[in-house]
Amino acid sequence: MLCAIEADRAVDTLLNALYGKIVAKLKKAEDPEHDIEDRKELLRRLVPSERAWIACREAECSHASAAMLGGSGENAILANCRLSTRQGRVTPSFDFIWTDFPTSQANSGLAKASAGKVVRI
Repeated sequence: MLCAIEADRAVDTLLNALYGKIVAKLKKAEDPEHDIEDRKELLRRLVPSERAWIACREAECSHASAAMLGGSGENAILANCRLSTRQGRVTPSFDFIWTDFPTSQANSGLAKASAGKVVRI
């Protein structure tokens, strides 16, 4: 279970970094490549989307772990569920930043998901 918890923390850290880069890019005052009104609208939609995704993830993982309610396996199922749902969120986040902001400095220093693995770029 410790491996799943550690892996989940690593993926969570990556998602938080991606989210921070995306938000920073959308809030950037000067960006000749992207219309400021479009960026404001994307940000307006991103925030509730992330909140809804987190609520859905937590509800789904709580439900999945209930199969072992009160047992020693409950936390393991919860950790593995959170890990797999977070991993599933990494690729769309990378796709957004690489597709919409391909020449951006927002991409620097992040890890890129490749074939189910996270690698530093």
